[in-house]
Amino acid sequence: MSSSLKRKNWDGPASHRFSPRRNPITLAFTVVLSLALISFLMYFIHLHLQMGMVTVHPSIVSKDERRATVKSLPSEIAFRLTLRDCIPNTKVPHGDTTNECLQSTPTGSIARQRIAIMSPESRVRSLFYDWLHQVLLILYNYDQLRMNQEFEFISTSHVPPYGYGGNHGYTKIIRLVRLPLSVHFMDSTLWNNNTSPPSLFYTIEDLKQVTRQVIRWHCRLSHVAAHTALFTMEITDITMPWNELLYFILSAPNEDETHTLLPLALLETKTIRDHILQKNQNFFQTLIMPIQGSHMITPLQSNLDTLEEVLADELINTNQLQIWPCISFWDVGDTTLSQQSQFIATQLVPHCSAPFTKCVVEKDSCEEGKNPKCA
Repeated sequence: MSSSLKRKNWDGPASHRFSPRRNPITLAFTVVLSLALISFLMYFIHLHLQMGMVTVHPSIVSKDERRATVKSLPSEIAFRLTLRDCIPNTKVPHGDTTNECLQSTPTGSIARQRIAIMSPESRVRSLFYDWLHQVLLILYNYDQLRMNQEFEFISTSHVPPYGYGGNHGYTKIIRLVRLPLSVHFMDSTLWNNNTSPPSLFYTIEDLKQVTRQVIRWHCRLSHVAAHTALFTMEITDITMPWNELLYFILSAPNEDETHTLLPLALLETKTIRDHILQKNQNFFQTLIMPIQGSHMITPLQSNLDTLEEVLADELINTNQLQIWPCISFWDVGDTTLSQQSQFIATQLVPHCSAPFTKCVVEKDSCEEGKNPKCA
């Protein structure tokens, strides 16, 4: 080491020299002030929890809370049983016939299949969209042009309008469900914070209202599954049913499998499957840590009873989500929708002016027009 890079002794005036000694009075004052600030912060958090407020600011979430997990709601299994699918050429549950799922691609589509990726507004959908794009590129040997000729993916939170496949313009639909459900509900509630004037807090009433809206959103999707090819993707961990999903996507909507033979064959090779598993792990790691950190697991856990009460109430009032039509996104009884819940509702209702979409049932026009009582 050259002499110019060697550390030099400080030879400045004594008043400027560093000294480890500190004034005991100053040190004591610093400690007392720090303790007071910590106590105030803890009281502030406790006060907001008592008032029914959920904080979403990640800077005050401890490492232990980020590693924590949320328990499933008692009615979670009952809710999951209401999630209807329509997988082409598979046996109808409790029957001997096969599903006759419509897989219509509208005239004028730029691809052979228009596939919707649907979930209530949340960061899950954008991460899933990126994951799926990367996996399909692997299966198509990174031929983006060929993949674009085969698929057009539409990422949306708007429910399809009532009616058959010709009304919504999708060949297939992928429904995303984040588990456990409490995180699914909270994730949709917090999405409003990313697109509206910033707010660090949401009331428990906001969470309850959005929970009802998300449940009704799934009611609408299950009705669509009565006639349209639909796959429900439950996102829990890296063991999610990605293999079944890819077969659902790659299966041609007619008897001609020519365009998907190579991707389907590659899906059977160990090298490709290992590559996809790595993508799955990256997806889940990207998904789970920020969500748990930003949702502040501890206050969410403290409100599990409230969420269970809402979920159980919706299941009872809708005969396990079998009523038709589903309850309006705008109808929460005698309570007025909060500003956050109104925003979420606008993101869930049918989008009647979207490409290849037409609303022929009055209920859909009412939903888009923010009127829960006209149908």
